[in-house]
Amino acid sequence: MDEIAPRRRVRRCSMRCFRSKVPNLRPRAAHALVVLSFLVVLGCAEPDVVPPAEPASWAATAVEETVERVAGDCAGAEGCVRFVATFPRFAADSTGADSTDAADSRRLMDLEIARLLSKAPLSAGPSDEPAKNLGDQADRWIGAWRTALHEVPEAGPQRWLIDKRVDVIHEAPMILSLRATELRSTGGAHPNAWSAYVSFDRSQGRPWRLEHLLIDGFEAPLRARFEARFRTEREMSPEQSFRSVGFTLEDDRLRLPEQWAIVEDGLLFFFNAYDIGPYALGPTEVRVEREALSDLVAPDGPLAAWAAVED
Repeated sequence: MDEIAPRRRVRRCSMRCFRSKVPNLRPRAAHALVVLSFLVVLGCAEPDVVPPAEPASWAATAVEETVERVAGDCAGAEGCVRFVATFPRFAADSTGADSTDAADSRRLMDLEIARLLSKAPLSAGPSDEPAKNLGDQADRWIGAWRTALHEVPEAGPQRWLIDKRVDVIHEAPMILSLRATELRSTGGAHPNAWSAYVSFDRSQGRPWRLEHLLIDGFEAPLRARFEARFRTEREMSPEQSFRSVGFTLEDDRLRLPEQWAIVEDGLLFFFNAYDIGPYALGPTEVRVEREALSDLVAPDGPLAAWAAVED
């Protein structure tokens, strides 16, 4: 039942190779994230983002890294615990042409990726105290698995999986959108899954905010269009209350979710399971199409060209 030494696999590829469909709830081997070279303490404050006039000149490729830690014997009587992580790291182009600003922006994106997954609701680990970093998370899960074997031997083999990954889901000259996911299976009634989305300013390596992309006063019209798409996705009539189908919303009023990203065909919004209702209702993904946002996009902002594209 000795712990297997961490394995580190690196594969270079273009951004495009990271695009993938939203993962389902079945465990997939060799995914998710332990960033040993840039572990970040949870709860770091997010810096203010000031949209730049011009993007820094740099071409990036992504280096996919996977780190895996396993304890136990997955085929044996006691089972095993696997903590795996797959994530992109950003490097300069093959010509070596690079600027200080470009290098700084890539380092900031690397740190944001590590911090994003470190502070995921499912990532604190089996303890009330938040994990210090991703390596700490792996150690805690291995310790919790061993404790479960000792305290509940009658439960039989304990086969646990903590599966993390980050994927690039959209890229443009000033925009890089990522999806972070975590799948956790620890022998309960069902696995738990969580997703987070972020769109970066590629020139600064920091997240965009809606107020930097859209005109003043965008909130009310965007929320109305989002709610219309949400009702369509959930097959609800315009008059139907959210409470009547099981959602638990304050004042029965739908608000924009915290999780959103810029994608090729519009703005993607996402509610995880439990965000607005019981597990049985599952997650909800809603896209407000690019054409429905043209009047809300700031004319001098980074989405102006994106909104003007005709399919």
